[in-house]
Amino acid sequence: MKNLIGILVWFLFGQSIYSQDIFNNLSLDSNRFKTRFDRLAFNPMTEPQIYSKLDSTQEFHFHEIFSYNLGAHWCENQVVADDFDKDGETDVIIFATTTTDTISPFRYTSKIIYLHNEGNWQFTDSVLFQFNSYGYWISHGDLNNDTWEDFVIKDSGNIRVFINDQSGQFTEYWNGGSEYRCLDLADLNNDNFLDILSGTQTQSGGLLEIYLNSESGKNFQVNWQSTFYGHSDGTIHNILAADLNDNLQKDIVATEIYDGLLLTFSGDGSGTNFQEELVKKLGTRTFALAVGNINGDSLSDIAVYSGWGEVRTFITNDIDSLKEFWVSPNFKDVGYNLELEDFNQDGFSDLFIGTFDTGKLFIYENNSGSDFNLVWSDTLNGVGYTGKAFHLNDDLFPDLIVGEENNVRLLINNTVTTTEMKSKMSNIPSSWVLSQNYPNPFNPNTIINYSMSNQSLVTLKVYDILGREIKTLVNEEQSQGSYEVEFNGSKHSSGIYYFRLLAGEFMKTKKMILLK
Repeated sequence: MKNLIGILVWFLFGQSIYSQDIFNNLSLDSNRFKTRFDRLAFNPMTEPQIYSKLDSTQEFHFHEIFSYNLGAHWCENQVVADDFDKDGETDVIIFATTTTDTISPFRYTSKIIYLHNEGNWQFTDSVLFQFNSYGYWISHGDLNNDTWEDFVIKDSGNIRVFINDQSGQFTEYWNGGSEYRCLDLADLNNDNFLDILSGTQTQSGGLLEIYLNSESGKNFQVNWQSTFYGHSDGTIHNILAADLNDNLQKDIVATEIYDGLLLTFSGDGSGTNFQEELVKKLGTRTFALAVGNINGDSLSDIAVYSGWGEVRTFITNDIDSLKEFWVSPNFKDVGYNLELEDFNQDGFSDLFIGTFDTGKLFIYENNSGSDFNLVWSDTLNGVGYTGKAFHLNDDLFPDLIVGEENNVRLLINNTVTTTEMKSKMSNIPSSWVLSQNYPNPFNPNTIINYSMSNQSLVTLKVYDILGREIKTLVNEEQSQGSYEVEFNGSKHSSGIYYFRLLAGEFMKTKKMILLK
């Protein structure tokens, strides 16, 4: 299969130049990080493999806690993770594909694999659904506002919606729409229900579509379509919802692969009207897209994996004005794995990059919005098919799901669990307290109480389940005493949120549930 895909890529994109030299030239910033790359023998659940880079104050390292073999199937980044059955453990759903005929016209079958976490990272697997199609995309979210996570897939046939029956079992309630290639979920019309953003390929060019949610996730209707982008058979390869102009409404950012277009559209909150704001030709094909907060302001910034190896980042001045910020070294390889996530929780999105043919993984730390430095890397055992950031445990630090062609691996982020950090935490006065919010679950208001033993600069922030900051409740110098803060979730959808108190050496995080 690897050889077959390699041949197809060669014919589609032209002969590529694969070189290991670029990876030899990628070095850590020696002024900020000592180079230490720990490898421990992997024995599941007892001696996890460790990948790390370390300086005198902070580690970037990940523990592999589980590996799953897909057999003859492969997973092109089609994986989601959440507590789907609400037993307190993170489960994984994989949308995997295999070929049944290696001679054109190719025939494919796909299946949805559910990895149920039984506790202590022990998983049982089951096949939920099978299709005679190619699996392109999977996203998850609470589509019917019952606080149980559902999921949506896009295959070579159409879009399919699966609703959780409140036990971790799923029923397909709707299928339709366009086939191939990408999708995202977001509340586009402010009715507190997640809608579907879809990117597809047509003979006239790439097409963006919006399907608004009706009947609590059991029916979706097309309410908006874009014009066509790119040449004939153009393809919208990535599509994401984000606030690009700080008006608290969801906008759209997308890429068209063949003409190398970066597109932005402003939304008015109706879900039926999106105005084209930017069509930026990057000059090379675009393979992956991510949004995050690069410079610490309130606007979502953008990263694109373009051409044969460069990741380009853009600061959003406004939805129609992007400033190129930083360009990675040239990896001389395509890449479908790209994330802007705050891996060390310093308030600035870091870059996770995964290459395809060479199977390289990188994390570049964001230096407070000034530039990026390489702080972690690893090499997969083959082609790099999977590389996504999720929260696999209860802390705020994004973890990784990575994998080769036929293998999916879970890596836990232990970036801040250094000896120095543990020592600092052990000296925290016992009188510093962050209490559980009340009521919990709540709708839409809840109260957060905390107490402090001495004067300190205090920040209290709320994050969504992906670790993205959504509200700063406190950011000021406060004296010793007890405090009470109210959080209003009326502008946010139902789901799990986290609140974190940081004061001097004290840091504590708790989970709360918004239930509408």
